[in-house]
Amino acid sequence: MTKDIIMSIVNVVVVFDAESILKRYPSVSKDPNKPTLVDGKDIYMVTTSDNVISGQGGGDLNIKAEVEDVIHWREVSISHIEHSVILYKFETTYGGNLISNAEPRIADVDLPMPNLNDSLTPNMSKEKDYYWSAEILSTGSVAYDFRFQIFDRYGKLCGCYKWDPYITIK
Repeated sequence: MTKDIIMSIVNVVVVFDAESILKRYPSVSKDPNKPTLVDGKDIYMVTTSDNVISGQGGGDLNIKAEVEDVIHWREVSISHIEHSVILYKFETTYGGNLISNAEPRIADVDLPMPNLNDSLTPNMSKEKDYYWSAEILSTGSVAYDFRFQIFDRYGKLCGCYKWDPYITIK
């Protein structure tokens, strides 16, 4: 008898305090190939309580996951419209054999949106779901660089940054 393997998706939301990053790093690179390294004090990773071991809400996260599970990273800026954040590059620096190369994905999804005429019946809206995805190949610690850009509300590039968190998979 073979055991059926059920793959799980571990969703990780990366929350950026873009306003604080801009204040703490006033002289910043605008070259995506030479981003400014930030310390991660204004970046917070969050996952569901079932998936977290420790580090919830911090710059480094320890998660529960199994081989062949998939991690999805999604970014969000606290200031939302004033300053948006886009992850644009992922590179492992340690433990790269533990996860597949993370790649960006865009999917078309239907999402409920508030109906101002009937708050109990939302309207459905076609939206783009953007995230980075990697498959777990083994357990252990993975150090990586995530590069990100901050844009103002008019789409003007404010800067290119690099952050070097780690994630532990158990």
